[in-house]
Amino acid sequence: MPKVSLPEPTQVTGQPGDVVLTHYLLSHDTSPNVSANVRYMIFFRLTHVDHETQKWDSMTDPWLQWPGIRAVVDRVHVPM
Repeated sequence: MPKVSLPEPTQVTGQPGDVVLTHYLLSHDTSPNVSANVRYMIFFRLTHVDHETQKWDSMTDPWLQWPGIRAVVDRVHVPM
């Protein structure tokens, strides 16, 4: 597996009913739910048809298997 450099962490928070869609390379951890409300979560893992042959390349090129998103990222110059 290639070495992946990680930026400084940024906490993501939301409001009740918010949805967070993330890339599978998002480094993450857990945090306690200190509210009186149950936190419901569901995970869906999408897999590209070429993932087995591209899995190591996709670790250092997060948009390799997502050309439509790469076009948006390249257009707005979002740093990775």
